[in-house]
Amino acid sequence: MGIEDEVRKVFGDIKFTSGIQVSKVMEVLIKNVEINTLKKLRSEIDKHIKKLEAQIQAGSLDPYSILGVSQNATQEEVKNAYQRKAFEVHPDRNPGKEKWANEEMAKVNAAYQVICKIRGW
Repeated sequence: MGIEDEVRKVFGDIKFTSGIQVSKVMEVLIKNVEINTLKKLRSEIDKHIKKLEAQIQAGSLDPYSILGVSQNATQEEVKNAYQRKAFEVHPDRNPGKEKWANEEMAKVNAAYQVICKIRGW
Protein backbone atom coordinates (compact mmCIF):
# COMPACT_ATOMS: atom_id res chain seq x y z
CA MET A 1 0.00 0.00 0.00
CA GLY A 2 1.44 3.36 -1.04
CA ILE A 3 1.34 6.68 0.74
CA GLU A 4 -1.54 7.93 -1.39
CA ASP A 5 -3.54 4.83 -0.42
CA GLU A 6 -2.76 5.50 3.25
CA VAL A 7 -3.97 9.10 2.91
CA ARG A 8 -7.13 7.90 1.20
CA LYS A 9 -7.61 5.38 4.03
CA VAL A 10 -7.24 8.06 6.72
CA PHE A 11 -9.35 10.61 4.85
CA GLY A 12 -11.77 8.12 3.28
CA ASP A 13 -14.78 10.39 3.66
CA ILE A 14 -13.18 13.07 1.50
CA LYS A 15 -13.87 12.72 -2.21
CA PHE A 16 -10.54 12.97 -4.00
CA THR A 17 -10.99 13.91 -7.61
CA SER A 18 -7.31 13.93 -8.49
CA GLY A 19 -3.88 12.96 -7.23
CA ILE A 20 -3.15 16.65 -6.73
CA GLN A 21 -5.56 16.88 -3.79
CA VAL A 22 -3.98 13.81 -2.21
CA SER A 23 -0.56 15.42 -2.69
CA LYS A 24 -1.76 18.61 -1.02
CA VAL A 25 -3.07 16.66 1.98
CA MET A 26 0.25 14.81 2.21
CA GLU A 27 2.14 18.10 1.98
CA VAL A 28 0.12 19.60 4.84
CA LEU A 29 0.62 16.48 6.98
CA ILE A 30 4.38 16.52 6.38
CA LYS A 31 4.61 20.23 7.18
CA ASN A 32 2.70 19.72 10.45
CA VAL A 33 5.05 16.92 11.49
CA GLU A 34 8.07 19.08 10.63
CA ILE A 35 6.66 22.06 12.52
CA ASN A 36 5.95 19.98 15.64
CA THR A 37 9.41 18.43 15.48
CA LEU A 38 11.00 21.85 15.10
CA LYS A 39 8.97 23.26 18.00
CA LYS A 40 10.13 20.41 20.27
CA LEU A 41 13.73 20.87 19.15
CA ARG A 42 13.54 24.63 19.74
CA SER A 43 12.14 24.05 23.21
CA GLU A 44 14.99 21.66 24.07
CA ILE A 45 17.57 24.11 22.71
CA ASP A 46 16.07 26.98 24.72
CA LYS A 47 16.22 24.91 27.93
CA HIS A 48 19.82 23.97 27.23
CA ILE A 49 20.80 27.58 26.51
CA LYS A 50 19.16 28.78 29.76
CA LYS A 51 21.09 26.11 31.67
CA LEU A 52 24.34 27.21 30.02
CA GLU A 53 23.59 30.88 30.67
CA ALA A 54 23.09 30.04 34.35
CA GLN A 55 26.45 28.21 34.41
CA ILE A 56 28.14 31.17 32.72
CA GLN A 57 26.61 33.66 35.14
CA ALA A 58 27.58 31.43 38.08
CA GLY A 59 31.16 31.54 36.85
CA SER A 60 31.57 27.86 36.01
CA LEU A 61 31.80 28.69 32.28
CA ASP A 62 33.58 31.73 30.83
CA PRO A 63 31.69 33.15 27.82
CA TYR A 64 34.79 34.96 26.57
CA SER A 65 36.91 31.81 26.51
CA ILE A 66 34.11 29.90 24.76
CA LEU A 67 34.24 32.44 21.92
CA GLY A 68 38.01 32.83 22.17
CA VAL A 69 38.07 36.59 22.81
CA SER A 70 39.41 38.77 25.59
CA GLN A 71 37.11 40.48 28.06
CA ASN A 72 37.90 43.85 26.49
CA ALA A 73 37.04 42.72 22.95
CA THR A 74 35.01 45.13 20.86
CA GLN A 75 31.47 44.39 19.76
CA GLU A 76 32.76 43.67 16.24
CA GLU A 77 35.43 41.28 17.55
CA VAL A 78 32.87 39.41 19.66
CA LYS A 79 30.46 39.20 16.72
CA ASN A 80 33.18 37.93 14.39
CA ALA A 81 34.37 35.38 16.95
CA TYR A 82 30.79 34.19 17.44
CA GLN A 83 30.23 33.78 13.71
CA ARG A 84 33.57 32.00 13.23
CA LYS A 85 32.97 29.63 16.15
CA ALA A 86 29.35 28.94 15.12
CA PHE A 87 30.54 28.12 11.60
CA GLU A 88 33.25 25.83 13.00
CA VAL A 89 31.00 23.80 15.33
CA HIS A 90 27.78 23.85 13.30
CA PRO A 91 26.19 20.36 13.12
CA ASP A 92 26.02 20.49 9.31
CA ARG A 93 29.80 20.88 9.20
CA ASN A 94 30.41 17.99 11.60
CA PRO A 95 28.71 14.89 10.17
CA GLY A 96 28.82 11.97 12.56
CA LYS A 97 29.37 14.31 15.52
CA GLU A 98 25.90 15.84 15.66
CA LYS A 99 25.46 15.44 19.41
CA TRP A 100 28.80 17.11 20.16
CA ALA A 101 28.15 19.81 17.56
CA ASN A 102 24.70 20.60 18.97
CA GLU A 103 26.14 20.93 22.48
CA GLU A 104 28.98 23.14 21.27
CA MET A 105 26.59 25.25 19.19
CA ALA A 106 24.39 25.76 22.27
CA LYS A 107 27.46 26.85 24.28
CA VAL A 108 28.48 29.31 21.58
CA ASN A 109 24.96 30.76 21.36
CA ALA A 110 24.66 31.03 25.14
CA ALA A 111 28.09 32.68 25.44
CA TYR A 112 27.22 35.24 22.78
CA GLN A 113 23.83 35.98 24.36
CA VAL A 114 25.37 36.44 27.81
CA ILE A 115 28.11 38.75 26.52
CA CYS A 116 25.52 40.82 24.65
CA LYS A 117 23.39 41.09 27.83
CA ILE A 118 26.38 42.01 29.99
CA ARG A 119 27.50 44.67 27.55
CA GLY A 120 24.00 45.93 26.74
CA TRP A 121 24.22 45.28 23.00
